[in-house]
Amino acid sequence: MARVCSALAAGLAVAYGMFLVFGPTGTSCAAGIARPGQPTPTLDPASCHSTSLLQSQPEHLFPAPLLFIALWSLSPLLAFFAVQTGGRGIAIASVTVALVVDLSGIASFGGGFVYAIVVAPLLAIALFSLRS
Repeated sequence: MARVCSALAAGLAVAYGMFLVFGPTGTSCAAGIARPGQPTPTLDPASCHSTSLLQSQPEHLFPAPLLFIALWSLSPLLAFFAVQTGGRGIAIASVTVALVVDLSGIASFGGGFVYAIVVAPLLAIALFSLRS
């Protein structure tokens, strides 16, 4: 059970992290321009389109939010590899660390809470199955 839950947690965490960074998670809008020379000045309609985190915040990616997304995405990989290859004590310690890191996402104002409500329960099940 620990192997399956840690594999699911790692896969979901990495996929969600990739979606947060590269997926259409933001919106960029450009206001219309005023057209002078007409009897009544008019504005072109505003145009909006979806953007990724890389496009919307290119100069503000490091250290946050990129560091947090990397931590929340990669900590379940640590748990997965420890459960697959390590001893029971190392696996319990690694899953505990990954669980604490992913639970810290609950304090995020962005997408970090998804790690806490989706990935952390899988890590908790893996931890309890290792302990029994």
